[in-house]
Amino acid sequence: MSSHTTSAPASPPGAWHRAANIVLWILQAVTALAILGAGASTVIGAAQPMAVFDAIGAGDWFRYLTGTLEIAGAIGLLIPPLVGLAALALAVLWLVAIGTHLFLIGGNPAAAVAFFILSAGISWGRRDSIRKLVPVR
Repeated sequence: MSSHTTSAPASPPGAWHRAANIVLWILQAVTALAILGAGASTVIGAAQPMAVFDAIGAGDWFRYLTGTLEIAGAIGLLIPPLVGLAALALAVLWLVAIGTHLFLIGGNPAAAVAFFILSAGISWGRRDSIRKLVPVR
């Protein structure tokens, strides 16, 4: 008598890629909504962002610039050819925000850290879209 072990059929090669793509799109949409809210509150001058930018002391122009970059990045997370580059730009923006909290104004950088992790993860997951926009020599 021979013993046979049966196992479930392997997933088709493209199944994992499709699942990862769906997860990334969900992550991008949720992150885009959260960053869009953060950017809008920065531009309209909500109390918390106003306190942060007052502590920086760079003036309203810097608050408007930062909020506009957040909004543009959030929109970029939803545009397939731009998503990787938008996520990379947002990761840099959030890294600067973390540094600003740690070395300049104090306060809790937790939101910036969370946005950095999300943006960096999306950027890594969409690195092929960056390569299409910025060819490496």
